[in-house]
Amino acid sequence: MATNTTETKSTRGRKPAASKEITKNDSQIAELEAKNAEMQKQIEALMQMVQNNNSTDNSVTDILTEDDGVTVISLTPHKLNLCTEWGGGNVYTFNKMYETQEIDWADLKAIVRTNKEMVQKGRFYIADETAVKKLRLKSAYTHMLSPEVLKGLLEQHPDKVIEMYNLAPEGQKEAIIEMVIEKQSQGVNIDANILQHLSKVSGKDLLNISND
Repeated sequence: MATNTTETKSTRGRKPAASKEITKNDSQIAELEAKNAEMQKQIEALMQMVQNNNSTDNSVTDILTEDDGVTVISLTPHKLNLCTEWGGGNVYTFNKMYETQEIDWADLKAIVRTNKEMVQKGRFYIADETAVKKLRLKSAYTHMLSPEVLKGLLEQHPDKVIEMYNLAPEGQKEAIIEMVIEKQSQGVNIDANILQHLSKVSGKDLLNISND
């Protein structure tokens, strides 16, 4: 009697196509996670740089006398006047951003009392750890961007720029926008991702600024 046989192809040793796709996806996910981890390290390093710059070593002692000079740096892109009294007193004029002056400790205390809003907004920077501590500004300076960080901010990776912008006090956010506008008007190339984000949060069209 003839016996009917059915030929069956063996699947032994053959990997399903779905398995290859899963392996590929796992590899892509691992790569993205590695990139995210590296980016987080860079952001943390930049934040540490902010902290280090805010811990200035201009003072080697916790003692400040009334006529000791304290380094103050303007972080305002335009003219800045710091007065010891409303509408008068001693006036310190800064004509441009990053201009530095030595201000007597006695006058600086009066300036901080008179210009509390500008202090909190980061319109100027006190580059003296002892003075910051005695003026009880350590909390305000936690996320204050130092002049060094601000100067090189727009050269950083877009994610870093956005991260630092979001952490900055209101006055420094305004200064960053003004920095971008100035550089754009000078024809300096700035990453489009930075411009797009800052345009959204500031309400200014930074992508279409004329350099005429």
